[in-house]
Amino acid sequence: MRLSDFRSCGLVATLAFLPHSVAMASSPEPRAFAMSRIHLERNLTDGDAEAVIEVVAGDCGLSVLTVTGPDGRVVANFRAPAEATLGLRELILESPEPAIATLLAAYPEGVYRFAGESACGDVMASAARLTHSWPKPSRLLSPAFGKPLESIAETAIEWAAVNGAKGYVVEIEQRRTGVKLQFDLPADVTHISLPPGLLKKGHPLDVGVGSVGEEGNTTVIEFRFSTSASTN
Repeated sequence: MRLSDFRSCGLVATLAFLPHSVAMASSPEPRAFAMSRIHLERNLTDGDAEAVIEVVAGDCGLSVLTVTGPDGRVVANFRAPAEATLGLRELILESPEPAIATLLAAYPEGVYRFAGESACGDVMASAARLTHSWPKPSRLLSPAFGKPLESIAETAIEWAAVNGAKGYVVEIEQRRTGVKLQFDLPADVTHISLPPGLLKKGHPLDVGVGSVGEEGNTTVIEFRFSTSASTN
């Protein structure tokens, strides 16, 4: 189970090898993107990680995007035919999920520069800083890991607070029943209760808890629980 499995507010785009020049002649003064950021997500359970680039153009769709790393390499180069598609207002671009050390080598720390043009002809430019600083992982307090769930009627999820975390991402999935939820929570919330009837007995339950650091990087731990057909 990955954070990327729960993306519902954006579009995960497949990058292609495209020319990375961005036409800037339409505006002498670029405006900032509505949102542009890059962060890392590591999964301590699986021992891998990914880089995530998120961009929101604003009211008008984005037709061209180039993201350049601190070492001068182009790490994202995207183009959408403006006349045919109106551009894309929001993009979530995800790297593969190699070993953590491999990912850190591919995405060095430093300032990543975003340059783009909207379908309306607006030229945009922004910058975002990437760090390799990871928040500490949380601990699952309830349900008790290693034991089957005694009840799914009113399942409560509780985790330990992490010093310095600015928030948490909690993922709930019961794959065979189609239940897939993500909760983005502030730092003072360490407990959620699932509504009665949401989960089905007799199917495994996956729970992921991610602590989000000040820089946006996330550390995830995952747990799987069994439920029998006789579970309440």
